[in-house]
Amino acid sequence: MQTLASLLITLLLVTAASGPAWAGTRPNARVATNPTGVEIGASTPGRPAGATSATADDRVAAQAGAVRSVACSYAPAVSPTGGLTFAARCSNPSAANIPFDPAGNARFIVPVPAAPSAPASTVPAASGPVVTPEVLAQQAVRFLPLSAPAIRTNPRPDLDQLVNLPMWMWLAPGSWGRRTATAAVPGLAVTVVATPTTVTWRPGDGTVQVCDGPGRAYDPARPPEAQRPSCAHTWRRSSAQEPAGRYRMTATSTWVIRWTASGAVIASGTLPPLERSAQTSLRVVEAEALN
Repeated sequence: MQTLASLLITLLLVTAASGPAWAGTRPNARVATNPTGVEIGASTPGRPAGATSATADDRVAAQAGAVRSVACSYAPAVSPTGGLTFAARCSNPSAANIPFDPAGNARFIVPVPAAPSAPASTVPAASGPVVTPEVLAQQAVRFLPLSAPAIRTNPRPDLDQLVNLPMWMWLAPGSWGRRTATAAVPGLAVTVVATPTTVTWRPGDGTVQVCDGPGRAYDPARPPEAQRPSCAHTWRRSSAQEPAGRYRMTATSTWVIRWTASGAVIASGTLPPLERSAQTSLRVVEAEALN
């Protein structure tokens, strides 16, 4: 939540600005974190552009010269597509539709009650940190459904492996393939795409093998001499001296991460690769030791 709070604090930046359209009191803003998100408020002699008509209490307050206020709470929420977005709840419901500029800053459009015909004044966004596509990409990465490798071998892990006999290695299809996630704020969305590229196999005997792709699956319906593995390992010694008499084999899949921004900002880029790992145990024996 601390990370999300920091993100939301930079999301909405509102500063006061002078101008002939303001009658006396200039607008001001406040930002505060809470355990579930971030609260943002603005007070001004006017109201946010596009807001609904003032309530009876608002009109009484305006006649008394009181300053009007609107407060919004932004909390993280999971969108129907599985990405990350931020839901707004405001004291004036239509204030949740406050427009955002291309940098992701909120802009309050506040007409002056004393001069209804006067042109609206815009509170310019503050300079400084804003929500960038890179920040949203880093948030979206957290929601990527990257599964651990589903290890497959021939012979199967529950059967004995033989010294000097190549063992097929591959990953089940469900643990391989393109994955996406999206994070969005008003006016800006970033989709990250994770694509698996290699599998690093560590059989447990001190060797390391990197294979492109998930590996070719062994087909028991075809003759062994009619098929070849794309990724295999040949054992040179038995596992008799290993703990519990078995090798611990690890498979690590590497995913390349790219992101694309759409909306107010059109951009793309990359993030550091991600890895997922899984293990299995294998008993390796000499051919003459089979019983």
